Amino acid sequence: MTFRYSTTNLITAARILSVTSEDSLYVKENLVNDRPSFPFRFTANTGNQILIDLGSPLPVTLAAVFNHNLLAPTKFKVKAAAANPPGGGDWDSPDYSADMPMVTDLNNSYLILNETYRYWLYDIDDGTNPKSNEIGELVLATHSNFGSSFRVIAESDGSIVRVTANITDYGQPHHTKLSVQKKWNLDIFKITAKGSLDALETFIRDLGGAAGRFIMIEDDNYEQSYYVFLEGSEFMAGQNFNPREDRRTWSLLIMEFPRGLVLF
Repeated sequence: MTFRYSTTNLITAARILSVTSEDSLYVKENLVNDRPSFPFRFTANTGNQILIDLGSPLPVTLAAVFNHNLLAPTKFKVKAAAANPPGGGDWDSPDYSADMPMVTDLNNSYLILNETYRYWLYDIDDGTNPKSNEIGELVLATHSNFGSSFRVIAESDGSIVRVTANITDYGQPHHTKLSVQKKWNLDIFKITAKGSLDALETFIRDLGGAAGRFIMIEDDNYEQSYYVFLEGSEFMAGQNFNPREDRRTWSLLIMEFPRGLVLF
């Protein structure tokens, strides 16, 4: 069991070179707007590709897709290459290719990898889907985890509904099905008597730099991943990073970003 997290997405709007199609209301910039409830939408459900240029070869250890509407894709891959197009002449022969896992009860998918390339491609076919494919947030990142001297437990309080999450910036209601979020109490235990708190300090500093947003994989033995944010600031404000500190448990409240449905 390993708790993994990431606070930095290597993809920016400027690094998205191209998409094969784009709905005029749900544009490609929505892929990285930190709002999974306001997605990007293709105009088709087959032959969909998103090409990314990281600017230079960068290490990637986490690929993730949040709040997608894929049902039974015959192709759901992340690919990478040193050149665009790859040495084989097209993206059918990339330097790296892997299937993104599908999670049946959650429209989030993640893949742990360890590759260093400049160009990346998400390649999707979901031909039986009656709707055009959508993606709420697209991620390429490096991730971190706590070492063996820590134990991290994420206890979910179940799903909640926030009515305001169902209203757009223009005051219009989303689809009649309400947006559901999950909430967790994240407890971090120091399970050795002595040692460095560097991993904990890094985690909190990373959260501060990311305005409390992060990707959470609570247990890499399972398929679930979540795009979450820190609820409140007491955790970051109240801790003393002293290895001799008697307190050995730290707690924080985190909330999943709303996954409100798109307008008709």
